[in-house]
Formats: sequence, structure tokens, C-alpha cells
Amino acid sequence: MIAIIFLLMITYGPLQGEQNIMYLYTRLKFDWNEKDFAAFYAVQFGLQIFGSFLALIFLVKYLKWRDETLGILAFASSMLACGVYAFAYKGTIFYLGAVFDLFSGTAPIAMRSLISKLVHAHELGKTNSVFGICELLAHLIFTTLYITLYSKTLYIIPGAMFLITSVLKCLGIVIFIWLYRHSNRHRKHKKEINT
Repeated sequence: MIAIIFLLMITYGPLQGEQNIMYLYTRLKFDWNEKDFAAFYAVQFGLQIFGSFLALIFLVKYLKWRDETLGILAFASSMLACGVYAFAYKGTIFYLGAVFDLFSGTAPIAMRSLISKLVHAHELGKTNSVFGICELLAHLIFTTLYITLYSKTLYIIPGAMFLITSVLKCLGIVIFIWLYRHSNRHRKHKKEINT
């Protein structure tokens, strides 16, 4: 449960932190105005919705991917996108980051699915309350952290916040791999008991 709460924090926290300064970043780096940024944001969001549907319909339904694998894909997608966002030197390359970000919207889906399988049905309400509080805490912590980081690195490495997000997503991948292995051991043990 603690691992999933950490995953929740590093899913929602960087997202909130980046959203609060992304416009400032694109205005500084690419000289975008509100219209340019709104167009990018619409494309990014549309691609994430498409990627989530694609993952759920194709990867989960037909290829039978597990939640942990979906989480690994989501975080890897986000890591690649952040690398592009951090080092893009023109707007069209920044848009390429949105393409790499295609599957990042599946992380919250994978986590909520995992948690629903780990807790008893009568504890789901309490668990969702804890999730809600953690989302708010992540928003508070990461917004403050990213704004401070952006202001300190503005003229040195303006994309530093994306690099921090990549490191956090890498940690998330390690946790999803641990959850995957733990789940395999649990399934194997359960199978041995039943035979």
C-alpha cells in the first residue's frame, strides 16, 4: 500500500508541478503565446486520452497486460516525453514530446486497479479517501518544489523540472517492477496451495 501511495505521489505531483509552469517554460523557450500553448495542451491531452483508450482496449483486453506492466509503460512513456520536453530547442520538437507522452495517462488507471485488487471491498472508501489526501499533498509539495526549481534554474537549465520528473518516474518503474515480482510470487504461492 505504501508503494502505491508513493506511486500516486510521483504520478500526480510532477503533473501538477509541470502544469503550473509549463506555459512560462514554453513562453521563455519558444516564445509561445496563450494560443500556441493552448493548441499544444489540447494535442497533448488528446494524445493521452487516445493512448489510455488504446492501452485499455488493446493491451489490457486483448494482450492481457497486468496493471504493473501498464504502470511501467506509463512511466516509461512519461520519462521519454520529459527528456524531449527538457531538451527541445524548437516548438515542433516539443510537440514530439507529446507523442512520447501517449501512454502516461494510464498510470492512475493502473494504480487504482491495483489498489482495488489489494484491499477488501469494504475498505475501498477509506483507501480512496487516503488517495484523495495524497493527491492534495502531492499538489502542494510538487507545485512549491517545481516553482522554486524553475525560478532557480531558469537561465541555467530551464527544463530541469522535466529531468526531476524523469528521475521520479524511473523510481516509479522500479517500484512497479517490484510490485510485478511480488504479485508473481503471490500467484505462484497461491497456485501451490491450491494444488
